[in-house]
Amino acid sequence: MTIERESRRSDVYLGDGSSTALPFGFKVFLPTEIAVVLNENGTERVLSHGQGCTVSLNAEQDVQPGGTVQLDAPLPVGSKTKRLPENQKAT
Repeated sequence: MTIERESRRSDVYLGDGSSTALPFGFKVFLPTEIAVVLNENGTERVLSHGQGCTVSLNAEQDVQPGGTVQLDAPLPVGSKTKRLPENQKAT
């Protein structure tokens, strides 16, 4: 029997100094299940709901999975970020 494993992470976003809304399209049940990995000049920092960002989920996760991460501050120019489930290691 084959078991499929789905990687649930969003595209990498590049900082432009003004964007604060970052959409994601995978299913989660609670805002606290999302982590945002921010890479600034090779140094990684993890943001989570209430700690550097706010996560809003789409109302019907079975029909339209995902939501939006609203950062407390814009991504600095040249930085990179990705969103992934809190329990999934960043690789």
